[in-house]
Amino acid sequence: MRTPTPRIGIKSIVLDPTVLNTENRLTSFLKSEIYEDYIVFLPNSIKSLIFEENWNELIGLLRPWEWNLNKEEKEKWFETNNFKEACKELLGVCASFGEDERLGTVEKETASIVRGILGEGSPKEIDVAKELVVIATTKQAGILSFAQHPRRWLKSLRAVVILEITEKTNSLSAAKAKIKKKLRDGGLKTKIYVWIFQIVNTLVLFPALIPAQLGPELSRLLSFLGQKALMGLVIDGLPT
Repeated sequence: MRTPTPRIGIKSIVLDPTVLNTENRLTSFLKSEIYEDYIVFLPNSIKSLIFEENWNELIGLLRPWEWNLNKEEKEKWFETNNFKEACKELLGVCASFGEDERLGTVEKETASIVRGILGEGSPKEIDVAKELVVIATTKQAGILSFAQHPRRWLKSLRAVVILEITEKTNSLSAAKAKIKKKLRDGGLKTKIYVWIFQIVNTLVLFPALIPAQLGPELSRLLSFLGQKALMGLVIDGLPT
């Protein structure tokens, strides 16, 4: 099975669980209408719980994902009808990445390779992180988060390397700026983070994005990870 050639850019967005954890984040996202400019994916493990109105299990998944929010405020939000109604509204504007979705040949190959790299059998929070990476890599989607907590979950995955982009002029930072403006217009009052993931075999695939000084270190890491790995690039090139 061949490794699909990566194409840099953000064509769609996949939401991580942090979007659901505060009223400001979720309502701001909905008001921003980002879904009119991008295809927005919600991990199926979260989407199915909302669809089934399995609020206890959903909240049980959200609590450990982001651990330094004000606990009292978070719990009050989870107990409101506004939380449930906003989740249902989110369900209506997000696409799913399920078995019934029609994928092209390259997308099917990409998803298969990524699942093979990540492996199987994990706690539910890790399964969400795996699903984020599979969707992001297959659909060329940026993982949109409102906290840095996903870094912990993503770095805990097998064969994953995460690097930070600090340049302000690359196309990925420009894409983040566009997303950030939409969210600010929707009333968001917090930082945002965007990750992209690609399958990598060698450093050559990302010559324009990887600082030269990281080359030897990354080569050493990849030698431990095997022939194929997943590289996550954190877009943090513009003030948030």
